[in-house]
Amino acid sequence: MKHFIRGNLDIILTSDQFLSSISENAYKKQQLWQDSWSLILSQDNPLATYPFIDRKQLRDQTIITMYNGSSKMIRNIYRNQDFTEPFRTVIQVNSFAAKIALVDVNMGIGFVPSFIKVEPYKNVLIKKIVSAYNPRKFYVLCNSYNYDQAVADFFRLCQEYWQK
Repeated sequence: MKHFIRGNLDIILTSDQFLSSISENAYKKQQLWQDSWSLILSQDNPLATYPFIDRKQLRDQTIITMYNGSSKMIRNIYRNQDFTEPFRTVIQVNSFAAKIALVDVNMGIGFVPSFIKVEPYKNVLIKKIVSAYNPRKFYVLCNSYNYDQAVADFFRLCQEYWQK
């Protein structure tokens, strides 16, 4: 986002959590995705046998997150999303690769957008969460002063995709 704000990037894909850091006049925005999130867990996790996961079943699970905040703040965020049962602990990592690697070895569970694919990780499963968990939406942002035709075409294709 810093590079986009500085004008070093003409277009980015981002979640809505970063939109407040930039003036709306600086970009054109197109929503790309707003569906519910899924749970990733190891096939060795006891919850793996269920066809879907009720939020109440997450009691005493370790949450692996990329959210850059304190464990207390993360717990409050999930509590505000109606995850009423306490988690055992929260592990914060700095990349998706680290998150999925820890899930792969059954160190905890994670929440991911449902468009995420985990096929390369043979031990990781994706499960639907009931009731739906919708913490973020995803957008494509295009610099308002973009003059690159390829960027403009890509942005237009994103708009057309969303309208379908």
